[in-house]
Amino acid sequence: MLSLAPEEERHFRIRLGQMQEQSQDLRQAAINLRRAWDQPPADLTALRELARFLERTRDERGRRVLLEDAQTRLLGEALDPEGEGSGSTAWRGLRDVATQRGLTLANRFAAQMAATLAPDASSASGTSEGHAPLDGRGLLARLLRDPEAEDRLYRALAPAVTSGLRALLRALAPSLSQDRKLDLRGRGLSKEERQGRGPLRELVTSFAHEAGVADVETFVKAVPSPTLVLPGAPSALVMGGPVAALGGPSLYFVAARSAYLLGTGTAFLLCDEPAESALFLAGLVRCFVPSFVHPSLPEAATEQRAQALARSIPKKGKAELAAFAWETAGAFDMDALREGAASVAAVVGLLGCGHLPSAVAALVVEQEVRGGSAAVRWVKEARTLASFALSSELDDLWRAWA
Repeated sequence: MLSLAPEEERHFRIRLGQMQEQSQDLRQAAINLRRAWDQPPADLTALRELARFLERTRDERGRRVLLEDAQTRLLGEALDPEGEGSGSTAWRGLRDVATQRGLTLANRFAAQMAATLAPDASSASGTSEGHAPLDGRGLLARLLRDPEAEDRLYRALAPAVTSGLRALLRALAPSLSQDRKLDLRGRGLSKEERQGRGPLRELVTSFAHEAGVADVETFVKAVPSPTLVLPGAPSALVMGGPVAALGGPSLYFVAARSAYLLGTGTAFLLCDEPAESALFLAGLVRCFVPSFVHPSLPEAATEQRAQALARSIPKKGKAELAAFAWETAGAFDMDALREGAASVAAVVGLLGCGHLPSAVAALVVEQEVRGGSAAVRWVKEARTLASFALSSELDDLWRAWA
């Protein structure tokens, strides 16, 4: 082949493949169209031509594999913090792939990201016509009544958070919360930061009621502060000024995510520092399995915590809950549990707000508050959320609930 620039070579192969297809030389047509697509960076024209060719030749398996590969490549470019693909071009490609795969939700989320990152975007929220947030009202109630759907979420995103652990936390969340009083001074909170009646408090309350949580105090700190979801009597949501200032769908994301954590009891895995959370879980398991000792935790401290928690565990039904505790009675990885619980809650938050750019914005601001680099656009939590937002698994769940 003549020496051509990469883009010229790609265009040449596409045109050559089209001509070979017309002359019924399907084998050579497939080779040239495939090479045009395989050449980096991902090119939408090459993708469309190869997908069309595979559909015409009735190679459904090949077409499905192509579209899955295309999503992986384009998502890698879209989430590359230093690459040019992190703009709207890769997201437009992802929308095109979602359309060809028949993924309604992925199509919507990719369109939202493309609109938000477009150079001429009218606003940072990307809520222009055609890309408006989906209506997530009633989502939490439906999810909590659908254990099979919830299991699918955890299998995909948080296999470390077993069904037994989830059942244990959910069953005990009300009683454990009753014995945790909100320590304003210990959490660095003041009465002036408590939100009274108003849109934010009403938003948080509405999601909390869907999740079966009676009352959630809401605090907004004037200074940058990590977002905290604190189970207790009452439970509390604490957000820093930068997160609250995002407004709009970002607040729906935070509210829905927080309500889910409180309603399922998984907030207990995240409300304290990792070491404290590990000691809490070890003590809780020891209440049901007296011989349990986590290899990374001191036995004396575990026993002390178990004795403190024992007062919060109702005697009625304790025998039934023991089976769930036994399932957790191993050398659990607290980091994996926390990461998994946060990932699932973020997906619930996304469905609650229905707007991927707003969910990502909240996660990025929260990471910056925790000391992450502002130069890294796609923090780990946001990458995980964006990847799952475009998946067939989430689309299937949404179809079942819609």
